[in-house]
Amino acid sequence: GINQPIGTEDPEYYAELFCKTRRLADWRLPDDERSCPDIPGIQGVNGLLSRRLQSLLDGVADISLCRRGNVSATMACLKNVKGTPETRLYIVFNHEDDESARRCPQHLQTIFEMLRQVPYKEHKIGFQLRRWALKIMSFLITANRLFILTQSQRLRKHLQGKFSVHVLTSQTTAPYSCDLSSETMQVALNDAMAETGHRPADWDKKRESFINWLSKELKVSEVVRQKPKVHAELAMIIAMAKGEIEDVLPYVGVSKLSCILCSHYIRAFNEVMMQKIATKGSHGKAYPGWSWPSLPDHNEELRQAFLRRIRQQLLSDVEWHAENLRRLSDSSVGSDGPEWQFDRTMDDIKKLGDMLDMEE
Repeated sequence: GINQPIGTEDPEYYAELFCKTRRLADWRLPDDERSCPDIPGIQGVNGLLSRRLQSLLDGVADISLCRRGNVSATMACLKNVKGTPETRLYIVFNHEDDESARRCPQHLQTIFEMLRQVPYKEHKIGFQLRRWALKIMSFLITANRLFILTQSQRLRKHLQGKFSVHVLTSQTTAPYSCDLSSETMQVALNDAMAETGHRPADWDKKRESFINWLSKELKVSEVVRQKPKVHAELAMIIAMAKGEIEDVLPYVGVSKLSCILCSHYIRAFNEVMMQKIATKGSHGKAYPGWSWPSLPDHNEELRQAFLRRIRQQLLSDVEWHAENLRRLSDSSVGSDGPEWQFDRTMDDIKKLGDMLDMEE
């Protein structure tokens, strides 16, 4: 088929560009944007039950994968129908032809049937042992999220009630070609700078340095993507926006942190649609073949809000590149090695451990 040409006015252009641009490896959404909004009828965002639901959705997304290499996203609807708790779990995959998508309903039904057999214990014996295990075995983090469901007085009723899994399909996409020449990079950077209304004195130098570096990193001036993908968390949000799923909690569970393009899309979506959808954060990376999800009646408004954010991100990347070059030139040879930052990881583990110790 014919490849659709992609330019600087298209969101996909920045996915290709950002694959090589650099930002902090442990980048996360700011706390006020990463937080899940309040869940009506359950608890506030900072409540233990609300946080457990978020962790549960992330855990289900992760454990739904039969093998690595795929990505999944989940949302859930918790209702009480004529006195019977009912849980509807929605899930979508990046790669729908993967074995995970085909086996998912039975896979998760089996897991939750096993969880139903776990007895509830008022005094959580063994939590300290599992805290130690969590620090060294990441897979147990996922397993623990599901185990917590069995030990929650308020969530357990949903475990014992009706449970159904619905696998959604993502949007079809068309092949595209993308011009990544230095000329289009300059257009993208000039457009980004024009939106700020302020031009630094050293802008030309920073822009030229960034373009030269990025051109070498990309190695090619044009790419073709035959099978671009709408990422799972965005496919889930679009299904919600179209009314294909209803009454879901305003949180998308993910099997891995969202990419930089998805995080900016979610922010743009919340701004335009006046929503408060959230995920657990972003790792700040971008992936080639990212595709824009279509939402009729709001496409153009969403695209403009997204481009404003992504262009600001591009300028931040330019500044980060310039600052990194300055630091390299200022440091003496062999003086300062790379900084290994374990503190944030350990903080994450400590927060998880603290959560396990909390009582409802």
